[in-house]
Amino acid sequence: MKGRIAAINTQRGMVAVATETEDYSVFEILSHGPFEIDDEVSWEGRPLAHHPIQNHTKGETVDVYFQNHWVHKDQLRQQLLY
Repeated sequence: MKGRIAAINTQRGMVAVATETEDYSVFEILSHGPFEIDDEVSWEGRPLAHHPIQNHTKGETVDVYFQNHWVHKDQLRQQLLY
């Protein structure tokens, strides 16, 4: 799966990725991750739980915790725990 970082809740460590085909995927940063708005990222499959994600913009791979996939734009605020 490929996408771009669309939103980050830095206080909660939650990140939303606008994917190419499935609205948004949401993950939790497990440690200080190298993520900024508009970074290009990718990962394999549709995991829920711990999974590596590649940040192509920064050239790094980081473990994150996927919370959800197929999230509609109207649900992002709730999913990011604002």
